[in-house]
Amino acid sequence: MSDLRALFTISVLFISIPFWFASAQPRDITYKIIIEFGSGYGLSQDSMSQSVSKYGITGMLRVMWKPDHRLKAGIETGWLRIASINNEEIKNEFGTVKLNAKLNAIPVMVVFDMDIWRLNLYTGLGYYYVLSTIGAEKEEITNTQWNVGFYLALAYKYPLSEKIKLCSELRWCSIGELGKTILLAEVFVSYNLFEW
Repeated sequence: MSDLRALFTISVLFISIPFWFASAQPRDITYKIIIEFGSGYGLSQDSMSQSVSKYGITGMLRVMWKPDHRLKAGIETGWLRIASINNEEIKNEFGTVKLNAKLNAIPVMVVFDMDIWRLNLYTGLGYYYVLSTIGAEKEEITNTQWNVGFYLALAYKYPLSEKIKLCSELRWCSIGELGKTILLAEVFVSYNLFEW
């Protein structure tokens, strides 16, 4: 729980830094709230057995605050499929049992983004809420755990209008305590929700 408090304190500090600079700048500067949402496909990099599927659909939702300079800050969540096993037959002293297992994660991240022309460099720092589910016959057990992690990403944004951009992204995620890394390819929409 102390890790969660430390992460929250650091997040509030980093998110509030742009507001400190904003108060010292002229008032004709434009600020934006941008929402980004999309989906993609991920590949988990580890040494699990061949029967384990390391591919899966991903999803993401980001809310970014953009002042009138290159650095943006915000928060992100989503869905990551890390690995799964479907109907694998395991033999034991009672016969054959069909095993189903899933390892998924929900990221809760503080995100920073710097744009250079149409390219954007993202970094996220926070926690992954990892859900592991194992099912055999009619029994199912789910275990959850918070794990510290981060990600690095490079996105290309193509403007469709003044408010909407179509984007593609390559992302490398690390869930440190699990020792898992995931490579993602995503497509998302960036929408300028409002500005002032």
